[in-house]
Amino acid sequence: MYLGGCVSYTLAIAHNKGGTGKTTTAVQLTDALGIQRIADIDIHKGLSVINNLRPNNKKWEIIDTSSKEKLAESINDVNKDNLLLIDCGGFDSEMTRVAITLADLVITPANDDITEQLGLDSFNRTLNDISNITNNQIIAHVLMTRTHPSRKNFEAITNAIIEVRTS
Repeated sequence: MYLGGCVSYTLAIAHNKGGTGKTTTAVQLTDALGIQRIADIDIHKGLSVINNLRPNNKKWEIIDTSSKEKLAESINDVNKDNLLLIDCGGFDSEMTRVAITLADLVITPANDDITEQLGLDSFNRTLNDISNITNNQIIAHVLMTRTHPSRKNFEAITNAIIEVRTS
């Protein structure tokens, strides 16, 4: 998959805050990008539930994520013909940190609500922790979701993201 100048094989949809649209974003990207392999590490298992509602000939392959070792093994088996999307839960956990650490691309759904800005600040601290532990800077790309179409001014969220990245 070619996204914004880089080739990505493992895509993690992650944010510490619940209700940001991670599962919705995962469903949309999975179908839009033709991804067939899914790791559903959210405790609510939203992608797995959605997958069970899909016609048999349209089901995704849900990989075994019963341990962080199995998740890491599945990520290590990814190649350009065998892409993987990981739907992380809205909380900080070892499993989510493994997914973020090993993913080629991290997308963080958010909107311009003040609670989202606070959530992004918290998630940035998580990314900094992971970066310090792995000695590799982890960057998440914010994807604006659930934003009313009439909104035109995103100065507050843009400034919050810039402030978080420079702190």
